Amino acid sequence: MAQLNAPNLISLIDPSKLEIHLYVDETDVGLIGKGSRVMYYVGASPDRWFNGEIFTIWPQPAVSGNIVYYISVVKVSSEDPY
Repeated sequence: MAQLNAPNLISLIDPSKLEIHLYVDETDVGLIGKGSRVMYYVGASPDRWFNGEIFTIWPQPAVSGNIVYYISVVKVSSEDPY
């Protein structure tokens, strides 16, 4: 019996739950906090800047290339085009 494997052609997500994870260097994390305003861009639209607000900062650091980062979570506004 042949088994069919269909690729996943589309995934639906709830746009109200989108968030950006920003890696903040340990030397800069003291300058930000919940509610801090940020500007960011995404790789798909490098010429377009988006505005956001830090929702939370994870207390567990992430280390990459001997640099310590703290992940800041920014909620994506429903007003921004996807």
